[in-house]
Formats: sequence, structure tokens, C-alpha cells
Amino acid sequence: MTLPALIQNYQKQQFLSSLKKNYSVLSQGIKYAQAQHGEDLQSWGCSDCPFPNYYTHQFRIQVPELFNYLGEGIKFSEIVDKGGASGLAAVTFCGVPESEGYKMMNGRTMDTGSVGGLWSSGYAVLQDGSCWYVGETKRSVDSDTMFNITVDVNGPKRPNTMGKDVYRFVVHRNGSVTGPDGDERDCSHLTWAGGGMCSTIIMNNGWSYPKNYYWK
Repeated sequence: MTLPALIQNYQKQQFLSSLKKNYSVLSQGIKYAQAQHGEDLQSWGCSDCPFPNYYTHQFRIQVPELFNYLGEGIKFSEIVDKGGASGLAAVTFCGVPESEGYKMMNGRTMDTGSVGGLWSSGYAVLQDGSCWYVGETKRSVDSDTMFNITVDVNGPKRPNTMGKDVYRFVVHRNGSVTGPDGDERDCSHLTWAGGGMCSTIIMNNGWSYPKNYYWK
């Protein structure tokens, strides 16, 4: 292998190892919170809980409360509440300069600040530097998804790109953590592919990158 290929392979394995670690930490944090507050995450819905209005079109997640619940089993170094406000922070979010932001797998700029964007609700930084973003979500009465969480496995360090060091998980009403459900071509070379399905592909492949995994 050439030196660039060796460097890329090493980087991929570092990202993969950190992704698995973040998944484990998130899963264990949820299990700990369930033991304290109830197995059914929807039962946490109250005025001072993460999910006060589950059956609403625009599902508000109270990020400080969410991370406080999870924080009983996880140690965070920083928790930032954005409350669904539009726009980015003045200078940085999770240490990433606003001028740089995040990229989707196809190279386009990721929506980070608007309602439904990457961190329209807020984020938390783990002690190892990993960053967890929570955005506003839209839910129906028959959805079992409680919230989506986007994980930047190496914090402000580059490339800050979906499918490389940034991945998305879905947390369900029973506390299970999965990848998103959808078209797996959203993690590919196609021009419309944003990278949202990459965590699903990796998990379904035994926590490893498929041989044809797109990495540009």
C-alpha cells in the first residue's frame, strides 16, 4: 500500500473504533437512565423532562434535561442548550469554526443551525472530545423514535464530514439505539447522498466498513 493509502486506512480504523465506543457509551447511558426513570422513554415526558410534548408535530427535545438524564451514567465536559433558535453560535459550535461547519458525504454544506438542523436543540461534549448533537425533530403519534443524535467522533478535528468522522444514531422508545432507517444509497458515491445511512451500513456489516464503502 502507498503511504497515503496507509494513512487513510489508519484514519478509518480510528474513526470506526471511536464510533463503536460512542455507540456503547450512549447505549449504556440510556440503560442507566432507564433504570432510574423508567424503561419506556416516553414515560419520561413531564414539564422538567427531556420529552415534555411527545405527540406534537414539531417535537421539542429539552437538551439540558436529556443530557442530565444520560449524564447520570455518562460524564460530559460541556452541555450547550440552543432551544431551537435559528442560526449558529457567534464563533463556534462544539469547537468547530462557523466558517468551516460540517459537510455531507457529497461535499455539500450540512444544515447546522435552522430548526431541524444538526444542533438546533443543542449539543454535549464528552470527556474524550466526542460531540453529540441533537436537533428538533418531527414525530407522528405512531413513531417509536424518541430522538436522533449525530455523533462527531473526534470533535472539532477534521474532516467533519458525514460518513467519515460524523454519524447518526436513532434512539427508540424502548431505549434501543440503531442507525437510521432508509435508503442505504444515502451512504454512497451518488451526488444526492448525504451520508445519513452510513452508521446503519457499518452496524449491519458487523461494525466494519464494507469493501465498497465510499471514501473520497
